Amino acid sequence: MPFCLSLDINECAPAPCKNNATCNDLLNAYSCTCAPGWQGTNCEQGIAKIFP
Repeated sequence: MPFCLSLDINECAPAPCKNNATCNDLLNAYSCTCAPGWQGTNCEQGIAKIFP
């Protein structure tokens, strides 16, 4: 009798989010919520501030 085994691994365990971002563990994926001043998939890109 065949069966399907599904494991949900914590993708946040290796700490992929940078610069004080919050990692959100999803089903077979993750997303990062960036701190102010940061952007990118892993919050690795600084946002340039332009002053008038």
